[in-house]
Amino acid sequence: MPYRNCGRAYSTEWKSTGTERPPSRVVVVSTILTQALLRGDRAKHGKSRASLIAQAINVRERTVPPVGKYSCGTWVSISYLDFNPNQSHEMEQNYLGMVLKMREATVQGVKDCARILSDREFGKWVLVDSYFHAAQKASGPDYKVIWVTDWSKFGEYELDFGFGKPVWVSLADVPLRDLLILMNTKDNDGIEAVVFTCMSRTWRIWNAMRIFECLQRSHDTQRFGPESHQPLNLFSSISISSYLINDYSMRDCMFPRFVVITLFIE
Repeated sequence: MPYRNCGRAYSTEWKSTGTERPPSRVVVVSTILTQALLRGDRAKHGKSRASLIAQAINVRERTVPPVGKYSCGTWVSISYLDFNPNQSHEMEQNYLGMVLKMREATVQGVKDCARILSDREFGKWVLVDSYFHAAQKASGPDYKVIWVTDWSKFGEYELDFGFGKPVWVSLADVPLRDLLILMNTKDNDGIEAVVFTCMSRTWRIWNAMRIFECLQRSHDTQRFGPESHQPLNLFSSISISSYLINDYSMRDCMFPRFVVITLFIE
């Protein structure tokens, strides 16, 4: 894939999102894994399907008036990227374009939080109805729905319930397919992505990640920064381990599996 003048394209296109900040490591990792899942879906079905990328957004402190930082309840909205089959095929191969799209959707989702309490119908759509809309697409045969949520700022490794701080934090069973949960590593030097998928798809994720390992070695891929063309190294290494979870709530997947993918950010 051509990545020439990637930094220049980035600096021009990024201004349209309303921010000068480079993409966060969460956006970088989310994009890599989302593209991997889209490639795996195309390999399974023999063609690209329409796709919906749903990114969770913390509503707290972003509404008007603001909801308290430690308010209880599911104060979460979702930003959506809805692609037709042709767009899905294009985005799975266009890393820069996908990063920009995912970042732009998140920025817009954060801005929309301000209206949730003041506009009743809009708030109901954001906090309730949009979930049902996405779930309907996920249950149909024509859509690939990918859920992305960021837990990297939760500070799990600082928690101490009287028996010391944790050595490693992971998750129990989540009965949701194609879910990416991003967490910090213990030393805060990378992102650990817990990817809930099916056993039959695990090898496709592995193959897709190897493609991105090859992209890592490309000089053009590294030149993804602001106008000064400072390189942004995506990751220095990847380690993948798999854990079997017995969950029979998924209709068409007898043995769901989640894959833990650790990406160490330089």
